[in-house]
Amino acid sequence: MTLLAPALLLGLLGLGLPVVAHLLGREPPRPIRFAAMRFLQATDQSVSQRRTIQDWPLLVVRLLLLALLVVVLTRPSSTAQTGVAVVGEPHDAVILLDGSRSMELRVGERSMLEHAQQRVAALLASLPPGSRVGLVTSDPEGPREEPSADPDVVAAAIERWLDEGRPRAGAWALVDALPTATALLHDADEDRPRVIYAVGDATARGLGSLPAAAEGGALVVPVPALDDNVTRPEHVAIEDVRWEPAPELD
Repeated sequence: MTLLAPALLLGLLGLGLPVVAHLLGREPPRPIRFAAMRFLQATDQSVSQRRTIQDWPLLVVRLLLLALLVVVLTRPSSTAQTGVAVVGEPHDAVILLDGSRSMELRVGERSMLEHAQQRVAALLASLPPGSRVGLVTSDPEGPREEPSADPDVVAAAIERWLDEGRPRAGAWALVDALPTATALLHDADEDRPRVIYAVGDATARGLGSLPAAAEGGALVVPVPALDDNVTRPEHVAIEDVRWEPAPELD
């Protein structure tokens, strides 16, 4: 299990608040009058208080509830079996699939897009029961599916898209396709987490272009197209270009 917002674990520092409340909290004294009080000599009232915890079970319950709230806010995700991080509670999601030409790069016997398809299948299998998932690609002419409770709709749409010979030239960068993915979540239940799973390569126009959260508060979870056990190809780049006439043309 991993945490999608581990920084919120700092909220566990607040576990000291109930302890302070128990130590400082006290009930105001209640005066009780009885007949023999008229024989007592009047004196200044003084109140003493024991600075000890009187109700340990109540304190433990409060600490556990506070710790549970902090853990829920950190968005625990499951990576069991599939190796793909997903939010561990029912949620509304959209898969944003990279459809750029860089996904044609072949790694092993398959293209990057075919590797991405496998990652999407693992992601769909890992979604908690009750989740709804849709699909959009960075290809403006690619498939678009509204979130539904049937993950097979997404898998079938990707399969048809690949059969058409995608990807093609002219695809957006993932960050440019993010508003389209966010729009599919506008009708989502406000009480449920909203997540965009971006599946692609780690290039500047791919996963490297995405923010941690989309407009409207939807969480963006990057999912590399290549599994951890797949050897990644070395990056190459053109650093300099020179032109010289061929000797036979002089």
